[in-house]
Amino acid sequence: MSPQSAEVEPGTINGMKSSNFVSTVPRLIVIVPYMGHEETKSIAGRLIGAGCPGILFMAPDLSGGPMLELAGYMVERALETRTRIFVSDRADVASLAGAMGVHLPSSGLEPGDARLVFKERVLIGVSCHSVEDIERAENNGADYASLSPVFRTTSHPERKPLGLGLLARAVSSVGIPVMALGGITIDNIEQVLLTGVHGVAVLSHVVHSPDPVERLGLLLENMRKVHKQQ
Repeated sequence: MSPQSAEVEPGTINGMKSSNFVSTVPRLIVIVPYMGHEETKSIAGRLIGAGCPGILFMAPDLSGGPMLELAGYMVERALETRTRIFVSDRADVASLAGAMGVHLPSSGLEPGDARLVFKERVLIGVSCHSVEDIERAENNGADYASLSPVFRTTSHPERKPLGLGLLARAVSSVGIPVMALGGITIDNIEQVLLTGVHGVAVLSHVVHSPDPVERLGLLLENMRKVHKQQ
């Protein structure tokens, strides 16, 4: 496979100067869970073709080989596009696939340890669920962090929503980009972006919609409108 990070110049990240590193964190990341081999390829390929800024491939129950194959497929499809591919949890798979980065659980491998797995400079994110989690992620070397759940979700209905107030506090407490996650839709994305977050991550609202490509387009359109007003 042809990894995204192959043969980059020293001081660059996937061909971009490291001084612009923070700007490489996508404003919108769609989480693509494992849904069977062909279905996962299909949804990822459609999203990449539609210009999705970032895709986070999540497959906690998949073994290394099949996960690497799918991650590699996404990286290959994303070559010559602006879509950046991330892998959830598995730094080894992300490195071998040539992904743009890895997204770690809050209680998993530390960002500094994960970075040792990669030959090139990559983006390392951490899932966080409190302001303290985000501050710890920054102190431990994360490039960005997600905060969830902002709103109540169908995937984790037992989790109490953190709300927009806590999201705004988290954003102001750290210097790294913060991605809002959990229950974010076309209807509430404006409120979320006005907290000052770098961007948002979504799963069900896009992947499980009747037309993921159309839903992606509507989200991006709403995000552009908000950014023009700021």
